[in-house]
Amino acid sequence: MRPSETPNRQTHLLLPAQPETLPEIPQPEALELLRQWLDYYRLGQTRPLAFFARTSLKAAAELAQNKSVGDAAKAAKDAYYGNKNSKGQRDYTEVGLVFGNDETPPIE
Repeated sequence: MRPSETPNRQTHLLLPAQPETLPEIPQPEALELLRQWLDYYRLGQTRPLAFFARTSLKAAAELAQNKSVGDAAKAAKDAYYGNKNSKGQRDYTEVGLVFGNDETPPIE
């Protein structure tokens, strides 16, 4: 959102070490992004969202190392399902209570 007399729609992040300017998002794209965010917000108000912090962190770590999306998905699945050395998030009591009866695994 911007005042009508301002031609520039960039976002400026004023951080002490590194100020940053984000480019303008075209209005149709911004409206679509807002629609998606509101859809997820409404969804989150009606049922638990399948967000697993440890699983997501593993995927993010893979992507941060410039690995492929496939590698990130594999790391996330490994964190969710676990292995011989560590219990996966699927085995957490709270995950089983909320998502245990779903036909499709929540990580999918």
